[in-house]
Amino acid sequence: MQPATLPALLRGRARITVLAILLCALAAALTAIAVSAQSPGDGDGDGPVAHTGVGEPETVGSVTNLTATAADGAVRLAWTPARNAQVHFVVYLPTADAGAGNYAGTQMVAVSGGNYTVIAGLSNGTSYSFNAIGMRWNWVNYGTVWGGWDSWVNATPTAAPASADAITPTPTPTPTPTATATPTPTTTPAPTPTATPTPTLTPSPTPTTTQDTDSVAGDRAALVALYKATNGHIGDWGQNRNWMSEHPLDEWYGVTTDSGGRVTKLHLHNNQLRGAIPAELGNLSNLQVLSLYGYYNRLTGTIPAELGNLSSLVYLYLHNNQLTGAIPAELGNLSNLSALTLQNNQLTGTIPAELGNLSNLTGLTLNNNRLTGTIPAELGSLSNLNLLWLSGNQLTGCIPAGLSNVQRNDLGSLELPTCD
Repeated sequence: MQPATLPALLRGRARITVLAILLCALAAALTAIAVSAQSPGDGDGDGPVAHTGVGEPETVGSVTNLTATAADGAVRLAWTPARNAQVHFVVYLPTADAGAGNYAGTQMVAVSGGNYTVIAGLSNGTSYSFNAIGMRWNWVNYGTVWGGWDSWVNATPTAAPASADAITPTPTPTPTPTATATPTPTTTPAPTPTATPTPTLTPSPTPTTTQDTDSVAGDRAALVALYKATNGHIGDWGQNRNWMSEHPLDEWYGVTTDSGGRVTKLHLHNNQLRGAIPAELGNLSNLQVLSLYGYYNRLTGTIPAELGNLSSLVYLYLHNNQLTGAIPAELGNLSNLSALTLQNNQLTGTIPAELGNLSNLTGLTLNNNRLTGTIPAELGSLSNLNLLWLSGNQLTGCIPAGLSNVQRNDLGSLELPTCD
């Protein structure tokens, strides 16, 4: 039996085996998502997590256009992402096992963000079968929503051929003929010309040029600054397709642009970024989504105050890194911001009262940092807020009365009284 369709994989004992594998892999993925990243997403299927209630997607589409390209001991898989999926799972096993109905050795890889992965450590000369499915976490009922599978694809890793130098005979050199010397003619010296004085030129002043940061070129410069600041230039990034190339920015890994070529989304979460967030990101004036959260990222240093210049920003995801210093008060300038996730860092200082200016904010997660001081009364005026995590800090004082209307919160764990 060739694994051309999925149903055989999900029948009888095979179904139990595969579902067990799915659940084991899912447990690790959901632990990371549900415990460390409980925050709202941008709702278009390419954000890290889902909305917090309103507009929660109820379905996930199917993976399509799955392809497999064989290499030496590996296979590269690419696909069109499932609509609304937050994570994709790739399953694979030897084609011979699938044909015999033996699914005990089925392997699974979780891919968060992106539309391809490389499966390494495969045996050359062995055919493998692959499939993929999308999933998202549903915050309304705290369950999972699964999409549909694509058709199975097969690929056989092959050892790289020997070097051409090793198999191509070295040609016998052709003898170089002996040249016959030609007598050198006697030259008649030319008369020395009279020099004409060179006119003195008055140099024109060099114009001073200022790079326009509010442009596609300015966006490119900001991305280059990020790449260099987070060790992309020394090969540390997990994925860096087309970065630092002359390709349009929307062909750079993790970058989305509008019709004018301006950057609107930057999804580089879980991409092994190391280093500090550069201030130049504050020049991405059309940016709506900035997703640099961790698990595999390890951003350090402070949050640049310049991020407060991103007037179009709707979602800011910086959680699960090693950021230090204070939360910039300038983030209170982000009037369109809907979600701010800073949990699981090493931030210090107080919660800025300016965050109370974020009238469109629906989710604020600051838990598991080193924040001190009181909870600003201004947060109580955030009428659209429906998710608030503040635990795991050293907060004092009382809880503003307005926060009692927040649908999902951890205020009870603070053991603080409600303000009068």
